[in-house]
Amino acid sequence: GGPGSGRPVSPNKAIYVLTDGIKFTRSDAELYCMRGALMMNTDHFQDAMNDFNQVIKIADKNKDKIFLADAYMNKALVESKIKKAKEAEADFKLAIENLPQRAAKAKSNV
Repeated sequence: GGPGSGRPVSPNKAIYVLTDGIKFTRSDAELYCMRGALMMNTDHFQDAMNDFNQVIKIADKNKDKIFLADAYMNKALVESKIKKAKEAEADFKLAIENLPQRAAKAKSNV
């Protein structure tokens, strides 16, 4: 499987490829965000939280409100899955503060 082969890439292979990319560019918020989403969707919740926290650090430093909002939204989704409602609510609020239109759509999908 893989790009161009007509077959989907497995989540584990995608995680491996993203991890390899992160080794070379530790400050790429997009790679951490993609890997965090894959971790979340494969029930690796602590790894997902770690990646979203890294995105928050990078995005905050770069003043990138889109990645900041995405990271807080995704982190809130993980927190809601692991029954941390208070933390999820706080992170949804941070997402909304950083990018209202993006966060409102994600919150309505929970």
